[in-house]
Amino acid sequence: MRPELAADPRALKRFAQEAEAAMGLIHPNLVPVYAQGFTEGGAPYLVMEY
Repeated sequence: MRPELAADPRALKRFAQEAEAAMGLIHPNLVPVYAQGFTEGGAPYLVMEY
């Protein structure tokens, strides 16, 4: 996520919502998303299969 978007509360809320939706998707052509969150510094992250 671009730094200017990481400072926008609406963009962060959308990131979290889309991450939650991605965690519900299971398909052989998709990389599984296991978790999402924010670092201590406030940067958003996804936990995905490598």
